[in-house]
Amino acid sequence: MPDASTVQANVVAAVSADSGDHLGAVLDAVSAQVYEPSRVVVVGDAPAARSAAEGRGIDWYPNLRNLLDDLDREVSHVWLLHDDARPRPDALGALVTESIRVDASMAGSKLLDMDHPETLESVGGATDVFGIPYTGLDEGEVDQEQYDVVRDVAFAPGASVLIRRDLLRGLGGPDRLLPPVEAGIDFSQRARVAGGRVVVVPSSEVLHAPSCRDSAPRWHAR
Repeated sequence: MPDASTVQANVVAAVSADSGDHLGAVLDAVSAQVYEPSRVVVVGDAPAARSAAEGRGIDWYPNLRNLLDDLDREVSHVWLLHDDARPRPDALGALVTESIRVDASMAGSKLLDMDHPETLESVGGATDVFGIPYTGLDEGEVDQEQYDVVRDVAFAPGASVLIRRDLLRGLGGPDRLLPPVEAGIDFSQRARVAGGRVVVVPSSEVLHAPSCRDSAPRWHAR
């Protein structure tokens, strides 16, 4: 199996932010990646997000479409991150290595509760015919590497997703009107309808703040 030192991919890391409150921590985590992205940008129309990005000398875009229109053709993948995600140093390397190995179009990370890092939040999942998610996880289930195998899923958690640039350009990105969980489901389903393979890569571990789940009204999901 190839490792991150031999896999070649040109990755842009795009951090979505509704404010500048959490940007410092996630940008620090991105800069600590063993597999370095070729570029790091902030996406979000909040003035605080723009100020935080400019304060670090990082490019800022009001929305994902503006970023996609500005990407070089040499970029092969985009790593989409929520600003409340904290990827471990080998998270991107695992996504790149495994997605290329299995020829996946979209690869999501394993999410762990930031307040309780031993607790699983998501390892992807399935949905029923109405789009209702099923993760298979028990409440408070401890990570004992019981799900640590790359596998196809109906949806990958949206807090940390590596996606091919051409597919992302065609899909236009996650639906910003949906809550984060449902936006991840919708985004993954559209990728699959377009013929892409969606997988979860449990060796890519990302700590995630549970507050993300409550950031949008539930009627949008319904």
